[in-house]
Formats: sequence, C-alpha cells, structure tokens
Amino acid sequence: MYGSDTLREATPAEIIDAMYDLAQLNEQERYLLSNLSVLPAENIPYTLLNTLLEVDDDRLETPLGGLEEKGWLEYRKDDNSFKI
Repeated sequence: MYGSDTLREATPAEIIDAMYDLAQLNEQERYLLSNLSVLPAENIPYTLLNTLLEVDDDRLETPLGGLEEKGWLEYRKDDNSFKI
C-alpha cells in the first residue's frame, strides 16, 4: 500500500508489469517498442529505423507517432529522429 512502512515481495516481472502498462499499445506499437528496446538509447534517424526494421513507411510512421504521443519515445523534429 502506498505510504506504508511495510515492503511487499514481488518478482521482477510483477514490478515491470506495474511500472509499464503495455495494454494501451497496439500490436504494431509493441512490435516496434520491443525492437527499439535493444537499440542504443540515443536519437536514431527515421531513415535508419526504416532500414533496420525493414517495414513499410505506413507500418512505421503511425506506430512511431503513437508511441511518441503516449510518451514511450522522444521525437526530435530537427533531424527526424526518435529516442526510447
């Protein structure tokens, strides 16, 4: 319970589930997020993401925009790059 002085036991998976609610993400967003999670945490240009992930523009633009709107990614307009 929040504000309690007692600690409860939880597995790493339970902690991750509590911290990150993936239920709000669609299948394409989860696919991109899982692939982006293994890349360096630095700005990656859209063109490089397109090449690395080998997906069509329409299957990349919409999910990337959704992840950015939901706060999972940062978008930098000046160089059209994304960062997890």
